[in-house]
Amino acid sequence: DGLSEGNRKLAEAKGWTKAENLDRVFTSYAELERQQGESLRVPGKDASREDWDKFHARLPEQMRPLTSAEKVEYRRPEGLPENFAYSDELASASKAWAVEAGASPKTAQAYHDRFVGYMAEQAARQEVALARSVEATHDDLVKDWGPTDSDGFRQKLEVANRAMKKLGLV
Repeated sequence: DGLSEGNRKLAEAKGWTKAENLDRVFTSYAELERQQGESLRVPGKDASREDWDKFHARLPEQMRPLTSAEKVEYRRPEGLPENFAYSDELASASKAWAVEAGASPKTAQAYHDRFVGYMAEQAARQEVALARSVEATHDDLVKDWGPTDSDGFRQKLEVANRAMKKLGLV
């Protein structure tokens, strides 16, 4: 039959042992070529920009790297505190960074959301720390100046307020 041992075993495994099954061989080969034509090969380490562009063009739109900051549309994450100071300026700057990094829209949004969430957590921690600091300062003043409703406290507070005004602090 002119087949090598390896090809003979393949033909037996695929059921291609009879002459009338030759059509199945060609059908199988055509299907293989079709699948190979549809498959994506990731460009190698030294691939050109053009090779990468061709590769990315075959990906679904949401998986392609962003090519323009104008195409990035961040959604404000849900659950942010009402008083959170969201920075549109920082968000706009990060759009250019996402393009520079070759991020997909989904990846850019995920980084945006995590960053904004982290900033909200930090702001909440700072708010708690500030409240504790104000409370501690109040306690220290009461300890040093006396109760807040005392004449000594009011006099020292008035002196402190005048000094802050002269220094331009209030």
